Amino acid sequence: KPDQTVICFAGDGDFLMHGQEFATAVQYGAAIVVVLVDNGMYGTIRMHQEREYPGRVSGTALKNPDFAAYARAFGGHGERVERTEEFAPALARALASGRPAI
Repeated sequence: KPDQTVICFAGDGDFLMHGQEFATAVQYGAAIVVVLVDNGMYGTIRMHQEREYPGRVSGTALKNPDFAAYARAFGGHGERVERTEEFAPALARALASGRPAI
């Protein structure tokens, strides 16, 4: 859908499983926007561990990179939002950049 705006909502663990695809988006000029929610864990895997094996959570905590810097390192647009009121202006800048953005 090169003629439409594409926005991906992903958790940090989800993104890290396929983050190299951001480089592909930059390479081919696919101006996607990734809204990445960073909670420092593989959330779905942890949820299953907590439900099925209470008290036995293993290997789901993450030490994440600076995702905005990650986007910029590939030639994309990167922003970090920490407060709700910062989101709309950051999204507007990401969309206006014309580049893949996180």
